[in-house]
Amino acid sequence: MSHKQHILVTGGAGFIGSHLVDALVLRGYDVTIIDNAVNERIDVINPKAHVLNLDLTEPGTMEKIAALKPDIIYHLAANAGVARSVKDPLFDQKINYAATADLLDVAARIGVKLFVFTSTGGALSSEHTVLPTPEHLACQPLSPYAMHKLASERLGEFYRSEKGVPFVALRFANVYGPRQSVTNGEANIIATFADRMVKNQITNINGTGHQTRDYVYVDDVIDACLRLLDTSKVVGPINVGSGIETSVLQIHHAMADYLGYEQSPEFRAASPGEPMRSCLDVSKALALLGWSPRTTFADGIARTLESHLARKKMMA
Repeated sequence: MSHKQHILVTGGAGFIGSHLVDALVLRGYDVTIIDNAVNERIDVINPKAHVLNLDLTEPGTMEKIAALKPDIIYHLAANAGVARSVKDPLFDQKINYAATADLLDVAARIGVKLFVFTSTGGALSSEHTVLPTPEHLACQPLSPYAMHKLASERLGEFYRSEKGVPFVALRFANVYGPRQSVTNGEANIIATFADRMVKNQITNINGTGHQTRDYVYVDDVIDACLRLLDTSKVVGPINVGSGIETSVLQIHHAMADYLGYEQSPEFRAASPGEPMRSCLDVSKALALLGWSPRTTFADGIARTLESHLARKKMMA
C-alpha cells in the first residue's frame, strides 16, 4: 500500500489506540484520531496526528467522518469495561454495537480499502469452550460487552459479503503495557497492580486469584494491526494473544518479585459476568499474517513496571 494513505483511528487517544497511532505515523501515514477523551490523554497523543474530539454516539459525528473520506479505518473506540456492560447494557450497546454499525455504514458509503474492528478474544474464550479457544468455537458470551462485540463482528461480515467493505476483526486477548489506564477488572489488572505496587499500597484481588487470562503485550498487538496493511484479502476473526494462561496470583508474584514489593493482597468477591479461565489459540494469526507474539511475559512486565516507575519519578 502506498504511503500517504489517510488512516482514521477511532479511540486513538486510548491505551492501544495511542500506540497504534504512533506506529502509523512512524510508517508515514496521514493519521486522524477521533476520541472523546482527547483532553485527558493529551500527554500520549502523537503531535503529528490530526485530532478530533468527538463522540461516535453523538449526532453529526458520522457525517464528519464521511467528509474526511479516510482510506482505512481502525475502529478501537469502545466501552472496554465488562463490569460496566453488566451494570448498564444499554450504554454498552450504544458504544460497542450501534456506533460500530453506523461506522460500517459510512465505510460502505465512502468505499474504504480496509476496516479493522478490534474485537474481544478474551471475553469469547472461557471454560465453557475449548482452551486455548480457536476462532470458530469462541461463542459463549457471558456479558453484554462480549455479546455486542460478537454482534458487531457478524454485522461486519455482512458488510464485507454484501456491501464490499474489506472488514477484518482482530480478537484481542488481555492487552497490557505502558499507558494503560488503571481501573478495576481482570483486563487491566496489570496496570492496577503496577499503580498500587510502585506506591507501596495494598492490592486487591477479586475472587480466588486462580482465574486465568491470556495476556499479550501491546507492541505485539500493534504488530498484528500493522500486518493487515501489507496483506490483502485476509478474513477474520483472528485471535491476537499469547496462547498461554496466566493466573492473577502468578501476575501478582511476578510483579512483586520485580519490585521487591512485600504486601499481601486483599481478596474480594468475584466480579459478575467474568469467566474463570480464558486463553486463545493464535495459530490462525501465524498462518494468515505470519504473526506470533514476540514479547515474553517477563519482558512485558518489566517494561510496564519501568514505565510506572518513570511516571512516579516524574510526578514526584
